[in-house]
Amino acid sequence: MSDWLRGARKVIAGLRPVKVPEAPARAFRDLWPGDATRGHRLLRGECEVCGTARPLTTAEEGGQGWAEGS
Repeated sequence: MSDWLRGARKVIAGLRPVKVPEAPARAFRDLWPGDATRGHRLLRGECEVCGTARPLTTAEEGGQGWAEGS
C-alpha cells in the first residue's frame, strides 16, 4: 500500500502546475436577457404566472393542473 502511495505521490509531483485563465474560454449569452429573477426561478423549477410563483412539475394523465383562483 505504501509503495502505491509513494508512486502516486511521484506522479502528482511530476505534473505541471495548472494556470488559471484570466477570462473564460467561451462567452455565454444571457439566456434570460433583462430579467434575472425569471431566469433564477426557471432554474429552481418555478414559473411566475400572474404575479404568483408556481412549481414546474409534470402533469399526471387526467390531472386538473393549476387551480383557477390560486
